[in-house]
Formats: sequence, C-alpha cells, structure tokens
Amino acid sequence: MGRELSRYLQGTGKVVSIPVAGTSMLPVLKPGDRLSVLCVHESFRIGQVLVILGESAPIVHRVVDSFETGQGKIFVTKGDNSRSLDRPVSLSEILGKVETIEREDRTCSLDQPLLRSLAWSLARLGGFLGQGTSQGLSKTNLAAHGTRLLLVPVAKSLFLVIRSAQGCLVSWLLWRGR
Repeated sequence: MGRELSRYLQGTGKVVSIPVAGTSMLPVLKPGDRLSVLCVHESFRIGQVLVILGESAPIVHRVVDSFETGQGKIFVTKGDNSRSLDRPVSLSEILGKVETIEREDRTCSLDQPLLRSLAWSLARLGGFLGQGTSQGLSKTNLAAHGTRLLLVPVAKSLFLVIRSAQGCLVSWLLWRGR
C-alpha cells in the first residue's frame, strides 16, 4: 500500500485489507495472513494491534503504552516477537486498527473479550520487556509514563517465558476449532 494512498485512507472509517509480511508479531500474526484494518483515529487501547505508516511499508504492532503530550496523544508500540519498543507515534502516523485476521480460509476477530484481556496483559509485559529506549524518547520520560524499561536479568527472563506462553495462548484461542 503506497504512503499517499495510506494517508488518504486515514480516519475515513473504511476497511482495507493488507498482507502480513514480517515475523515481528509471531505467533499471533504469520507471514501470508491478511488483516482487515479499520481506518479510524480514536483513542486506541493498550493491547490493540495497529497499522502504523512506516517509511517503506506499513508496520503492524501492538500498543503497549500511551500518554498525552502538548501535541496530542502519543502511542508506544512493539511487535509481540520483538525485543525492543518502537519509536513513539502520533495519531497522524496511524492508519487504523486491525479488526480481523484471515488465514487460509478462516477469519478471526480480535474483538473477543478473552482475547482483549490476554492482549492487554501481553502488551503490558511487552512494555516491561522493551530493551533500551524508544527512538526519540528518553528512558526518564518513558518511565514517567509507566513503561518499565529496566528489570533485573532473572525477572526479565521469567517475563520472557510468560510472554511467550501468552502469545502461544492468544494464537491458540484465535484459531482453535476453526
């Protein structure tokens, strides 16, 4: 999807379909999946999967934190399978939120109560596990907004195991019996 077309679609309420190409959201999203994206600008929740307008291609990552600034709301995102946080993004950089995932001949909605709860906890763990800083934001500033960046190594390893298990559980809940 071209950047100009993406900018045109922002906030229109239209639904567009985009393919998954990378592995940063494994095991929930796999290369070859197709995503239905609702092009809206709203107050996105922690745990929701967003499509962000990247320089060369859209980026599909989960919201792990958000905060207000003088210029509006800022979102911190991270791939479920990534070790570091993305640079913070504003609403003007977001195409919309992922509504459904299509894999082979099956479609699954991300808007299910149990999945929302698991996604929220996965996102919170993802925020805790972000290594280093988001580009363009200092550790002090991020920590002031609730994102924990430094954990002792043993606790961090434990959280990685828990996060991995949660990701597998979310994936299993999405696709069981379908």
